[in-house]
Amino acid sequence: MIQPLQSRNPSVKPRWITSVGVMESVVAYNCRKHGFPRPVLAAPMWEGAGKRAMDYSGYCHHGDIYGGCEWTRNGIHTHGSPGVIDVDYTIPTIATTDSFTWSALVYLQTGNSITSVIIGNRNLGTSSPLQFVKLTPSKFEYYHGGLLPGLYHTIPTEEWRHLIIVKDGADFTYYSNGVIVDTGSTTISMDPNPFYVGGDPNGNEYTNGEFGGVHLFDSALNPAQVYLLTKDPYLLFRIPEELYGYTVAAGGISIPVVMHHLRQQGIL
Repeated sequence: MIQPLQSRNPSVKPRWITSVGVMESVVAYNCRKHGFPRPVLAAPMWEGAGKRAMDYSGYCHHGDIYGGCEWTRNGIHTHGSPGVIDVDYTIPTIATTDSFTWSALVYLQTGNSITSVIIGNRNLGTSSPLQFVKLTPSKFEYYHGGLLPGLYHTIPTEEWRHLIIVKDGADFTYYSNGVIVDTGSTTISMDPNPFYVGGDPNGNEYTNGEFGGVHLFDSALNPAQVYLLTKDPYLLFRIPEELYGYTVAAGGISIPVVMHHLRQQGIL
């Protein structure tokens, strides 16, 4: 019978690991349970070893780990140049009226450049006019021949910060630990861009810090959803108590059991 040994402390990661397929089902279940849209990237960065950071969104946007990155008890420490996580995801064309949400749990070390890429990109997008989207230690840059807009916030170092950027149509909101730190709006669209965690290897803009998880959504989270995700960054990865007691298979809940439960709930 499954009795997960997972902490109820929202600042502590769940301490159970199972297959990607099971985790994708758990994330889908939790999204429905808590009223979240399906993410396009859901990476808790809890593998603890290896060269891949797994994505449990169901879209297989896994990340390849390069350079000086190392696993820690909290996630992945990128250590600056040349450590980076190359996510198998391309930021799609973003129209003025399109929406998205970026979420990153980050512990920045001191000494980072104010232009270091925490998540996003600096290069390999459209070059004329220059276009990129990146979160840095000093601001969020939505750049199309200029900052349109730039959202400013100096991220404190040597402490965990949950950073969430919401684009709701033309309007942007930047949250740091659940508090709105800046807002802005845009009148332009954005061409596709690559997506990295911990730096852009094509621009030598690396970040020295730990990453405890990254979520991407192709819709705007509302303030209540931002609050829930800030309160518990691992909300979507925790085994719901109503699934306790199901049969263990290969170290976790069996995929058929979870899929059956999801179908009963009308999720699949």
